[in-house]
Amino acid sequence: MRARGRTSPGDPRDPPVALNRVFTALAMATAATMIAHQVAGKALRDAAFLTAWPAAALPLMTLVTAGATVALVPTFSRVLERFSPVRVVAGGFALSAAGHAAEWAFFDAGRWVAIIIYLHLAAVGAILISGFWSLIAERYDPAGARAVYGRITTAGTATGMASSVVVHRIATTAGSESVLALLTILHLLCTCGVVIMGRTPPLLPRAQEPRDGEPRLGETLRSPYIRTIAAFVMLTAASSTVLDFLLKSSAREALGAGPALLRFFALYYGTLEGLSFLTQIASEPLMRRLRVGTTINLLPGGVCVASLAALIVQGWPVIAIARGIDSVVRTSIFRSPYELLFVAMDSRTRHRAKAMLDVICARAGDAGGSAIVQAMLLVGPPSATNGLLIVAFALTAASLWWGRQLGALYLRSIGDQLLKYGDAAPDVSVVSEAGWTLVQAPTAAVSPPVARTEPTYETAAQLALDSEIETLRDLRSRDRARAISALARPATLGRIHIAQIIDLLAWDQVLPAVRTALEQLAPSHSGMLVDAMLDPATDFTIRRRLPRILATVPSQRSLDGLVSGLDDPRFEVRYHCSHALSRMIARLPALAVDRNRMIALVERELSVPPQRWHGYRVIDRPDVEDPFPTSDSPGEHSRYVEHVLRLLSTIVGREPLDAAVHGIHSPHAGVRGLALEYLDQVLPAAVLERLRHMMTTYAATERP
Repeated sequence: MRARGRTSPGDPRDPPVALNRVFTALAMATAATMIAHQVAGKALRDAAFLTAWPAAALPLMTLVTAGATVALVPTFSRVLERFSPVRVVAGGFALSAAGHAAEWAFFDAGRWVAIIIYLHLAAVGAILISGFWSLIAERYDPAGARAVYGRITTAGTATGMASSVVVHRIATTAGSESVLALLTILHLLCTCGVVIMGRTPPLLPRAQEPRDGEPRLGETLRSPYIRTIAAFVMLTAASSTVLDFLLKSSAREALGAGPALLRFFALYYGTLEGLSFLTQIASEPLMRRLRVGTTINLLPGGVCVASLAALIVQGWPVIAIARGIDSVVRTSIFRSPYELLFVAMDSRTRHRAKAMLDVICARAGDAGGSAIVQAMLLVGPPSATNGLLIVAFALTAASLWWGRQLGALYLRSIGDQLLKYGDAAPDVSVVSEAGWTLVQAPTAAVSPPVARTEPTYETAAQLALDSEIETLRDLRSRDRARAISALARPATLGRIHIAQIIDLLAWDQVLPAVRTALEQLAPSHSGMLVDAMLDPATDFTIRRRLPRILATVPSQRSLDGLVSGLDDPRFEVRYHCSHALSRMIARLPALAVDRNRMIALVERELSVPPQRWHGYRVIDRPDVEDPFPTSDSPGEHSRYVEHVLRLLSTIVGREPLDAAVHGIHSPHAGVRGLALEYLDQVLPAAVLERLRHMMTTYAATERP
């Protein structure tokens, strides 16, 4: 599903807009029901456990929950990979509803029921939420996800507030066990919502079954992208667990056990849901403009500051605020960019890794946080609070460091996806590394050198001078055979000949021999070549032919000269300069390119009206045709498109850019969405908008 404005209306390859809206509405309704269950369940879970068991048992319970989760998630991931997420998630919600019904029936059977409720809500509930978002990720491209994930999260937050009020009333009038009946109904409604949502097909084709030797789960989890997300999730979960223990132990000490504690947690969680709702509404326009890496780091950044404040200003209210900031940011601002990280994965990788990252890594973080809490309690309660606040601050600072890497890794993941789905694209490349084919010039037969006696110094100097003058005469003659013969003797060519050889670039009959000679001489005389190319008095024919010579000298001096050549008033000179730059950077990626300068050049080229660039023509075409991927036969219009994309390839990864350009015209809406997301991440908004306009104009021009 795509964000509005990304493709031209009426494109038969895109899902109907009405279908998009229906699916989004269903996703919002199901998420609302799911979050209502989560908020009510958290209140019941905490109140039931703390009523039956002391607060000191919380760390051990967290460790047990982590162990149960580790046992469940691999099975869930394998089932999710084998079957469709719709069947698995819908079946999971139905089984969960049956479990709540059984817990309701046996609520008064003993203290062990509180443990079962805790395990059910903390482990199974988290797995089902992860599965729900995995299902959602298959039906949106990154742009569509960015546009609607905030609305889905907001809908859930709104019902979370209502759920807390309902739980508060149930606890007051009917007792804690009646909340289980509400949880049963909510998960039955989630089952229905997921089944209906499953009627909408995924955007991208389902990944094929793994072949022999294809990386399995262990290999998937070793990728830098997955490892970084895992570290980030574990660290943020550990800090959240530490703050959560501080809050709950303080609440138990202040309020005691029973209905009063349930009413407090219902009110507290409901207040947090209300703040999350307001935060989501207020920040949604800003979140759409921020990069993924920036947005996702708001969670550890905010909690880091709050933990430091709680450490400085002692007291239960400050701890409650710190825990509240963690909860509010996590359920509002953080959710959309975090889920967007998985949209960039292919479906098989997502099925393998998402539950592991969402649940196992989160539970591992909880277990780590609980182990720290248990160790601090052994030291002694007087020092535990300050020590745990220091630990929370350190954990969030570490997660902030890991989170800084996610933006670049997200972009790389999109590029890998584009390359994967670009395998079926036409076998051409906008940014081909081949560049120009060097044509060896036919040369006149030259007799091998005759051995001669070693002359004296004076005789050698005189002979050298005479030889240079004779070679210069041959080059200046208008005799084709003499000129080619002189060019075929590179050992006799020196500085005094360079200017004349450059002038010979305008002579078509000797052009191949001139190119060969200059390519051999260019490393020692690149400055003269650059000066001749940038001199407006130099003949246009020579200026347009010099860039390909400079491309054979991958040096910073040559690169700077080619960048200056992009200011030439003639399009063909600029075209060949971009061609040369692309080839040079492919040979030596370490060359420094001024990104701001190249962006400015791209903006200037894209500001040319279509009526003008339609008239651009190229006289000297590359020896290897490099048409734009939508053209079955290369036309003149494609030269302008190639030029713009080559400029972009100097500052953007070459292969992902090529795949993104192919992806824009893919038959799959999901691939087109990935392509636009990649370009949106690497290009300024103004450049992307103009680029899209150019691509639309070009496609309309080339369409038969």
